Amino acid sequence: MTLVRTLILIGALTTPLLGADKLYWADYGKSHIVRANLDGSSEQVIAALQTGPSGIAIDRIGGKVYWTNFSGKQLRRADLDGSNQETLLSNLVTPTGVAVDPLAGKVYFTEQATNAGRIRRANLDGSNVEMLISTGLDSPADLRLDLVHGKMYWADSRTVKIQRADLDGSNVEDLVTTAMTFPIGLDCDFLGGKVYWTDWTGTGFSARTSTAPTRSWSSRVGSAAPPAWSSTTTQGR
Repeated sequence: MTLVRTLILIGALTTPLLGADKLYWADYGKSHIVRANLDGSSEQVIAALQTGPSGIAIDRIGGKVYWTNFSGKQLRRADLDGSNQETLLSNLVTPTGVAVDPLAGKVYFTEQATNAGRIRRANLDGSNVEMLISTGLDSPADLRLDLVHGKMYWADSRTVKIQRADLDGSNVEDLVTTAMTFPIGLDCDFLGGKVYWTDWTGTGFSARTSTAPTRSWSSRVGSAAPPAWSSTTTQGR
């Protein structure tokens, strides 16, 4: 299955990726979805929202930007220029992280609730919602997909863990459980075998994705002021 998915991904990437020359991010404080050139120039607000977005994901094959609306309790999407905005799902429970598998036609999202956090997925148009993980979570935040190995990774801010599972929600593993305070933003370098995340204290960390469950291999990679509640992406998730 891994070989098949790899070949499919390679085939998909032989065609030009939409918006590959742009950086997209969600600005929670200003309630904006923003994009710019990769060097930071030509910043453009593509969506001015009523309430702040939290998570963001780009489908560079289908040409869509997806975001969760933390306060509005929605999952939404638009074209990469911000046009054709749609609400896919409403009445969610504090939605935060979002990630897209364009080849399988699925969008994954996290929801936060005290002792009742969960991870679900749906078709890209919001239909056919599936529960993937509904136990052992509290505040799953940023979410990333490893489409080659069939894994998803997330940071849980209140259980203070970096975790992963198969894309169907099975085989949940604890990757990192120590040396953190309130992990939020997360991203992965799957070719390099690393997962990176930020902590509310303003510290950046990394760990090997091959780390055995419950063992911490994290190392501090930087320190700054506590990060703003926003999410960025330069790749299709």
